[in-house]
Amino acid sequence: MARPPRGNSTPPSFSGSATRVKWSTSRAYDGPYPTVYKQFYKLETLQNACEKLLREQDRFFWTTLTALAGGTSSLRSLQCDLLYEDTTRFVYDLALSSSDKKTPLIRLAVAKNHEECSIALEKEYNALIWVGKHVPNHAPTLHAYGHIYLPDRYRRREVNREVFAYFYTIPYKLAPLYVASTTQLGPHGEKAFRYSNRDTEVLKKRIITLLANCYDMGGSKGVLAEDLYPECFSVRAQTPVQPASLLLRQCPRMRTRLGPKHFMNALLLGYLRSGKTYMALAPINPADFHAALLDAVGAENAKMLCSSLLRRPATRKDTGSAKIPVELPGKAYIEALAEAAGI
Repeated sequence: MARPPRGNSTPPSFSGSATRVKWSTSRAYDGPYPTVYKQFYKLETLQNACEKLLREQDRFFWTTLTALAGGTSSLRSLQCDLLYEDTTRFVYDLALSSSDKKTPLIRLAVAKNHEECSIALEKEYNALIWVGKHVPNHAPTLHAYGHIYLPDRYRRREVNREVFAYFYTIPYKLAPLYVASTTQLGPHGEKAFRYSNRDTEVLKKRIITLLANCYDMGGSKGVLAEDLYPECFSVRAQTPVQPASLLLRQCPRMRTRLGPKHFMNALLLGYLRSGKTYMALAPINPADFHAALLDAVGAENAKMLCSSLLRRPATRKDTGSAKIPVELPGKAYIEALAEAAGI
């Protein structure tokens, strides 16, 4: 399959409005082994639609960007770079003319079609609101959401292509993760790079802590590990790893009626996958799993969560991981986890 284009494959485009717009496609976070995804519309169609919103001073697009720029007079030019795409979205990095080193990095996520992709992205936006309330330091800052109208190439009036999109900011440059091996995570980038086994274990602990922080035991709501994939998480692409920089940047959904046992089974038997490479989510050492829970919910709640695993030993079948070609925690792991929790 053809490799997605890198660099400025899209010719620079400048709008006729007061705000000058330039487009590029660096695909900086496609990773060393990019995937070719299905396309529903041309990028030029999206670019023209966005520039039209700027000219018309649309409430969603124009108002959000001018607010981030510090006022209408500050938005002189806008650079939009396509960082990466997946099955659901395009993600652009936006650089405003008034940006400086202290300005948060602005991102625009745009659904790839007006049907299932827009539904999925809107569901994600609502889930990220939940995440932001529970772990504000490990979630993107959401600014606004709206729809971008894409004209039909055949000018059919009955075809209403309005794709969902939202703006968010992050504090510094972060790279999405991918599974480099059964024991190593790596940040996306043009060059293949992976964290050491030790650094990967540190990241896995931080992921467990983050998800436990997002879990509302009383309300039975939270983020389920089995709904996530590596690119949902982003970190600073440097060594040694900086776990404090971990962000849950994408979140497909927020679960309700999520009991402790279901939540813990998903954590214990969860896995991350990139292509045909799988990695268990649980840290190798059960004591590290318990320590991650302690950091999130304290000793008593950690004990309650671990106790839920003893009512009926979790199995791969519980989370649909029966055919996953990677070793997952078993009975001995659960017993060691219970001992660490003082059960």
